Formats: sequence, C-alpha cells, structure tokens
Amino acid sequence: MGTAVENLTLNVVNYVASSQAEFKLEETGVEQPLTLRVTDAAGNVVHTASNVTLPYSWNLNGSDNQRVPAGLYRAYANYINGSKRGSTGIAQFVVISPVNTVQ
Repeated sequence: MGTAVENLTLNVVNYVASSQAEFKLEETGVEQPLTLRVTDAAGNVVHTASNVTLPYSWNLNGSDNQRVPAGLYRAYANYINGSKRGSTGIAQFVVISPVNTVQ
C-alpha cells in the first residue's frame, strides 16, 4: 500500500493551564486538519477535536462540557489524508484550578 508515515511534534504553549490550553506543531507545512485527543493521567480520553488546524485552543471542558479537574493531562494528534498518515508524540501539561482574584 506504500503509506507514508510522518512523526510530528505537538507542543503545548502553556504547560500550566488555568483557563485554556493551546497546542501547536513544531513543524511547518504539515497536512491538516488533524484529530486532537486529550487524556487524563489514567489514559481516559476527556476531549476529542476532529478536523482542527493548529494552533488550536482548548477551553478545558471535557466531553461532558464540564471543566476537567486539576491534574496532569496528555495530548496527541494524528491525521490521515489519502495515503499519507501522520501522528505526534505525546505532549504533557497540567491543568490547575482557576485563581479567584479578590477586588
């Protein structure tokens, strides 16, 4: 079948996220759109975004549209475009509880 596989580098712009997490690719000229998946520390998929282009901002809401709890998360992306396939390594980041400011 001759399928080409590309290994890509997914970066998290803000390693510590309190309101959103932004993802981008280190490489340029990469086939997009991509499918991005975010998992919690136990490996459960908490967010999937299909047909996204990077950079991409995630609002930290899970599949149930509720904010995910504070903790360690991992993200990865992949694409299939005809005979071309690509995937990223895993990017880790930490979600923290929002900081309440006193005025």
